[in-house]
Amino acid sequence: MIDNIKISLNGFTGSFDNCSLRPNAKEWENYFLYRSNKSNAPLALGYHIPSHRLNIRGSIRKWYFEDTSSTQDLSIQQAKEAFEEVAELLLISFEELRQGHITQCELGLNIPLRGSASVFTSTLVAYSTYDIEQRDGSVTFYRKDRYRDKERSSHKRNAWKQKVACIYDKLAEVESKSTPRKKDKQASVVAKTKNMLRIEFILPNRQAFKTHKIGHCSILEGLLDSYGCLYEVWAKEYKKLFFQPHLDRNSPYLANEAERDIVDHLEKQEQLFLALGHFNDLSVQAKAQVKAQLQSIISLATHRSSQNAASRKVGLSLDVYRYLSSGRKDFGWKIENFPLVTRTLFGSSLSKQALNITRSRINKVKREMSRNNKGKKYAGSLDNIA
Repeated sequence: MIDNIKISLNGFTGSFDNCSLRPNAKEWENYFLYRSNKSNAPLALGYHIPSHRLNIRGSIRKWYFEDTSSTQDLSIQQAKEAFEEVAELLLISFEELRQGHITQCELGLNIPLRGSASVFTSTLVAYSTYDIEQRDGSVTFYRKDRYRDKERSSHKRNAWKQKVACIYDKLAEVESKSTPRKKDKQASVVAKTKNMLRIEFILPNRQAFKTHKIGHCSILEGLLDSYGCLYEVWAKEYKKLFFQPHLDRNSPYLANEAERDIVDHLEKQEQLFLALGHFNDLSVQAKAQVKAQLQSIISLATHRSSQNAASRKVGLSLDVYRYLSSGRKDFGWKIENFPLVTRTLFGSSLSKQALNITRSRINKVKREMSRNNKGKKYAGSLDNIA
């Protein structure tokens, strides 16, 4: 579940005897911490000498499995073992490490699929109101900040953006990172699971923990003690993913030619919001309204299609459900309130605004069709009388 993580530990009392030295900077000592000499996935350590603050960052999942290409996910038992070993190697008590503040944390799952991962990465077009970037078969979403952009542009630096989610073909990544000595090992992974989708969401700061109502998890102690609730957080973010299916411009639920033109444009561009050149200039609230309107149009344009967004999302949700179920059964994953996680997985991918627009439009068309059918029946009865 947890993967890349950043931890800040005040008043560090240990030593770096078990670490490898990295180039140091003024007032900082930098190290790599490997689990063993077989590992190729170290944690990066930065020690601020004046304040005795230790910063730890890197993939705790890859560190534990000692492999940058690992496809396994970290259970609560394994997460505790991993941090216990980190504390032991740093020559501090586990309790001291548990008081570390988590400043960033990634929640991810490697989902075995029945079909190709590209089916989902090629049609995933939105996640909440974040900006999208598609490249090399992966889909990444970013959070932007106008004030930081202005500050960075004044210093002639690139625009600021914080990655908040990434979805990609995990086995393609594994194969791209394989070295000759690991080919046999990775071949066995690919043979066992032919398709795998990595879905990861990032809590970018401590405020994100509070937003998800798990503020206590911003301390390592709370994160480990409440590990089971992280699956619910992941499921709620997963629900915000939106897939664009094949669209039908002749759907009876589309209101006018303008909406049909939008459908045509979306089909050509294969992305949800490219039609709006001014989209990034809108406020968050305005963006949400625009996205609700476009999501509704997409839903209405696929309402009678067997390849609609809902069916694609349900298919992926089934794979996620199977994976979590097998994790609970075979590996003892402790998922808090699993029924709620399941309900969340199969919830509507439409926002509340889009859902209301869609339901209203469908009900309106159905009422009109019902009135028309009644009129035809009445006219037919008059013809019979005549």
